[in-house]
Parts: sequence; C-alpha cells; structure tokens
Amino acid sequence: MQIKDLKLENNLILAPMAGVGDIAFRILCRKYGAGLVCSEFLSAESISRFNKNAIEKTNADKRERPVSIQIFGNKIETISRAAKFLEDKVDIIDFNMGCPADKITRIACGAALLKNPEKIAEIVKTLKKSVSIPITIKIRLGIDESSINAVKIAKIAEQNGADMIAVHGRTMKQGYSGNANWDLIKEVKENVSIPVAANGDIIDGESALKCLKKTKCDFLMIGRAAMKNPFVFTEINHYLKTEEKLKQTEKQRFEIINEYLKLAEEFKISFTRSITHINSLTRGLYDSTSFREELNKRKSFVEINELLQSYCAC
Repeated sequence: MQIKDLKLENNLILAPMAGVGDIAFRILCRKYGAGLVCSEFLSAESISRFNKNAIEKTNADKRERPVSIQIFGNKIETISRAAKFLEDKVDIIDFNMGCPADKITRIACGAALLKNPEKIAEIVKTLKKSVSIPITIKIRLGIDESSINAVKIAKIAEQNGADMIAVHGRTMKQGYSGNANWDLIKEVKENVSIPVAANGDIIDGESALKCLKKTKCDFLMIGRAAMKNPFVFTEINHYLKTEEKLKQTEKQRFEIINEYLKLAEEFKISFTRSITHINSLTRGLYDSTSFREELNKRKSFVEINELLQSYCAC
C-alpha cells in the first residue's frame, strides 16, 4: 500500500485521537500491526510558536515509522510555518478538518472548516507548497444531515494536491453517536482518484472486511477499537487474509498493558495519561472493574507495576 511515494506494510491506519496518540501508544500500535500511525492532533499555532509541550509531542521514534503528525488551525501563515518545522521529523502531515469538539469548532477549526470549502482549498494548497512529504486530510461527511458535502470537499482537496483523504462516516453534529455511513464514504471513493481511508465503526476483522467490500477504500482507519486494544490490528490483518477470527488470551492482553507501561516510562508520558490508557486497555478483562478501582488509587509507576503483577498472578 502506498501514499504518494511512501510505502506501507498494510492498509490499516491508527486514527489521530486527542489525548490518546502519544508516542508510546503509537509504537505499540505499529508493533501490533498498524501500517501507519498518526499522532493526536496538535495546534499549528502552538508549533509555530515553539510551545514546549507541543514541540515535545512532535517527536517520533524509529520504532513507529512511518508516522503521521496531525495539525489543526485556520491561519495560513501559521500552518505553513508548522508544516515546515515538521517536514524533517515525520513522514506525513495530516490536517484535521473533522474534529467535532465545541472548543475546536467554535474557533473555526476542525470540522467547522467544512463550512468553508475555499479555506480548505487554500490550506491544502499551502501545505503542498510548504513541504515535499505527503499531505493528507481527515474530514467528516458534513456539518449535519442537511449539509453533506464530503464529495465536494474531497474533490477540492484532490485538486489542490492532497495525497490521501480520510473520511469519518458521521457528521460534525453526530459526534460519535449513531452509525457510520459507509455508503457516503463509498461515494467519496468513487469521485476521487487519490487514496481514501474509511473511518468509523471498524472494530474487528469482520467489520473491516465488510467496510472494504462496501466502500472499496484503499485504507481503513481505526480509532476507538485500537484505544481499547492495539491487538485489533493483528486481528484485522489476520482476518483480511484468512477470514478467520484470531482470539487473544488474557495473558496477551496483560503483555500489551505491560508494554505500554514500559514505553510510557521510557518516553516520560504523564502519569495521568498513562492511567487513562491502562483504564482503556483493561476493558473487558476478568474483574477489570475492581482492577480499575485499585489502579486509580496508585500514585506512581512502581505501584502500577506491582498491581499489574498481583493481578496477573490471580
């Protein structure tokens, strides 16, 4: 699989997720089968001003490559400066045009840009002129059901140089409620010649295959299912090749949790975020509610390690 001249091992992409896609988690997802991983979205304004926290989050590791960094904003000069800074650090720059969060849309960023096709054209054109690495964008179907314009936006993006477009099959107003509309993602795919990634309601091998057959998309982008268990990439890759379900043992689940914890310590991921990740990674495990109650009492990585070891021994 390929985006511009960048070759990927497979067609599975870790979706950009705010508060989730730290470097430790991205490395884990690459190890377990994601062909491409994407960072959480970062402010182009913060990067262009060399904000320390934002700059730290742009760091990449060879274990996760290829990696995409997602940025958001609406000021052309700022977007260009941020892209130029990122060019030598990552493999792809992705631009967010799909975040439905109110704090983002009320400043005319994220999915709010879908109201302004001319601005989208200007942003994509600017990014293409600013850097030589691939430029991708992530959008939603539209603002609401009465203003679906994903095909129009996709065509504009292609005309102005985008190398791939990811489409979340919901509107901005939907947020994450309801079902993803794969039929409308299919329409986007049918109307552009650049690669398209389908996003929304892809949770396992069976849903991944159904989505590919329905949309005929080049890539599948997985978000919330990966947040709960990066093994989903292994499972989907296996299913797409064999149409057989691959079961994961509880021991394997705990191995992933331990791996994340080690990576979190290595990259100095905040303790609060690490707790959040581990809470997500334990969903569905035996007696996991009790485990999370104990987890949230812990105050250090050492204490979490001790808890994990005692839980594994049960």
